[in-house]
Amino acid sequence: MAAINETGNSPYVTVSALDAGHITLPDCLFVTGADPDARTTVPSLSFLIQHPSSPAHRDGVTTNLVFDLGVKRDLSAYAQAQHQHISERQPIVTDPDCSASLRKGANSAGSSTHLLNPEKDIDFVILSHVHWDHIGTPSDFSSATFVVGSGTLDLLQNGAGPNYPAEQFNADELPASRTVELPPNPSPDKDFQDYHEGSNAPAHTPMPADSLAKLPPLADSDTWSWAWQPFGAFPRTIDFFGDGSVRVIDSPGHIYGHVNLLVRTGERKYVYLGGDCCHDTRILSGERDIAEYSDGRGGVRSVHVHTALAKNTLVEIDKGILSGLGVMGYPMAKNLLAGLGSSKMLLICDVSKSAIDRFLEEAQGQATVGVVANGFEAAKVAGTVITMLPGSDAVKSVYLDPETGILAGAVDAAATGSLAPKLIMECGTIETDTISTVAEATRKVSDAKLNSTLTFVDAPVSGGPMGAEAGTLTFMVGCQPSVSETVFPIAESYLRHMGKEQDIYLCGDVGAGTAFKVINNYLSAITSLAASEALNIGTKAGLDVKLLTDVINASGGQCWVTSKSNPVPGVQDNVPSSRDYSGGFRIELCAKVLGMGSKLAESVGARTVLDAPTLGAFHEAMGDERYKGRDARVVYKWLNESQR
Repeated sequence: MAAINETGNSPYVTVSALDAGHITLPDCLFVTGADPDARTTVPSLSFLIQHPSSPAHRDGVTTNLVFDLGVKRDLSAYAQAQHQHISERQPIVTDPDCSASLRKGANSAGSSTHLLNPEKDIDFVILSHVHWDHIGTPSDFSSATFVVGSGTLDLLQNGAGPNYPAEQFNADELPASRTVELPPNPSPDKDFQDYHEGSNAPAHTPMPADSLAKLPPLADSDTWSWAWQPFGAFPRTIDFFGDGSVRVIDSPGHIYGHVNLLVRTGERKYVYLGGDCCHDTRILSGERDIAEYSDGRGGVRSVHVHTALAKNTLVEIDKGILSGLGVMGYPMAKNLLAGLGSSKMLLICDVSKSAIDRFLEEAQGQATVGVVANGFEAAKVAGTVITMLPGSDAVKSVYLDPETGILAGAVDAAATGSLAPKLIMECGTIETDTISTVAEATRKVSDAKLNSTLTFVDAPVSGGPMGAEAGTLTFMVGCQPSVSETVFPIAESYLRHMGKEQDIYLCGDVGAGTAFKVINNYLSAITSLAASEALNIGTKAGLDVKLLTDVINASGGQCWVTSKSNPVPGVQDNVPSSRDYSGGFRIELCAKVLGMGSKLAESVGARTVLDAPTLGAFHEAMGDERYKGRDARVVYKWLNESQR
């Protein structure tokens, strides 16, 4: 279960929305399916974030940070090349702007009162990016240190290709002596490389030695630095103050240097400030998609530099905010709780307080349930730790973080006198190289510090949300051969409460369980498309598709898709296709695990033929708002509603 790793003494911040102008946007440039004549006037918000610390450049007990500055109050101050664009965004409201909103607040009686002077009282300005409706009037903030994403200063100076020429920007918009760029964030992902290393990508500007920028005063130079690290399910974050209260979230895809903020406002309470990651809530909910249109040069563009990467950023946000005791982990934990009995105590850890509260309420009268903040606390007190995490970055964070990770907790437990054997299991579908990394780290720690008492196994599951609810999951376990005779029965004793005992398989060494799972998913993804194609042929031919399914299931074409999760609505009850393809294995996740199978095949030199066209079909279906976000068997509906 994914966990945001909080420390008990992390401070909270307050967040206040600031009116920073209004602009009017044509809907059709942002969301698919919009009326081409529809226009919406929207706020250009700024946010005041107040941190309980002494500022670096003035007296006081509160550090004031502003995120985004909204619209300039003087529209003529924009670069000349922007004026035509701005004229097409009327009506525009510039009063109040960000500075005016800071200067005027409301006291307890509700009357107007002086609040903050932007020239003296603002310590940091973080810009999500430098589009015209976010840049505001930086000269108002004459004492503040400006923090921007990597490449921003070069973008202002030199532009970034034909869609973002230098003429659109004021080269001297930000004070060079008080502006700091966050570090670049290289990634092996191809889309990431295309975005950051393409011919139009701006270069990173290092902080000059004579910079007047003042970094957060809480930062201890011996232990803290701005470096991208995973946090919970967010793969790339920077702990701005070094205390967990404000985290910068790398959010690529929009204009270069785009970042978001995740701020901690209370115990397990966060506010996510998204910049321009999502221009319409219907995109985030999956009701609409990002609009694309002609770039005027024979190509297609959107409001983002890299549309695919912008969509991936939304997926990362979705995982970061919503992952945890979710569609798989929650029912698995409930079934484990029911099977443990009163002699055991179940500790749970999750990013969502509401999920924990609901679980605790539903667990009343069953085995004892406790709550831990992170993997460290879990491993310190528990003999067995089971995780169900959304991706590789989360796995590395939850297991390997030196402060909050599971391995560190096991070491701390031993230091306090407990060298009892411990078993740690990851049940998600994770890249094989990540499983290998965690397994090797566990082995080294166990041998060097724990007298070989800590064992890691991978135990990915098959059966999907329906199997998790029913307690009929299949587990594919990978365990070190030298200890499997002892460890596997222990693992099995827990897993049998969440799956069928006869379907818990010892597949081989650590990593073999993941390889089995990836290969199974590879085949399942391809058969989802193949079965959908076959049944769609029957539908188009006017055949009785339910009878056709019965014949297939009694013949050589039978597969799990036709017999257990038929893609044709009405053929089977209680399957996703009978619920408009909701509640199953999302097509986006199916495409992801198919890609993992292709990657595994490539790494071992196995030739494949069907993966590329199947993945292409999934991506085409995912690109249509009618099918995205639904169970993968929605490819039947996509085929049925498509023209040959």
